[in-house]
Amino acid sequence: MLVMTLLASKRGLNLTHKKIYMKKIFYLFLFSVLFIKPVKAQTADSTVNQLLAIDESIYIGLPLDSIISVLPPGYTEMKVFDIRNTARSICIKYPDKVWIELHVRNFTHMNPFDPNRNWNIPIMRTEILYRTMIYKNTTCYRNCDLRDPQ
Repeated sequence: MLVMTLLASKRGLNLTHKKIYMKKIFYLFLFSVLFIKPVKAQTADSTVNQLLAIDESIYIGLPLDSIISVLPPGYTEMKVFDIRNTARSICIKYPDKVWIELHVRNFTHMNPFDPNRNWNIPIMRTEILYRTMIYKNTTCYRNCDLRDPQ
């Protein structure tokens, strides 16, 4: 309020006009806080934008197939990513070096450990989604600050 009073006094307004001026500023501020929504990050790549538009929170705790069914069409490869012969996620690759990783934390339908790295993808798709990560080239767009628990 002090800032608004100072602004009003610099404009040479009397007390009544200052109150009206401050009310207008207050309502403008209130409107901006309540009704202006942050814009989701948009990129130059339409596939990345389509992936970012998917609300991952809806699919957390559901089988991977639930989110796979709403992914944009046109992926070129689906494979399992692992750390030290232990499956961690399914990676779905798109053209132009775009991919989404669907991470699983607890496996209930398949054994995640395989020294031959030969996992059954249809069975893994029944596992529960823990989180997603979205990339283009080396740029991460979702859950970039999270590291895999090891």
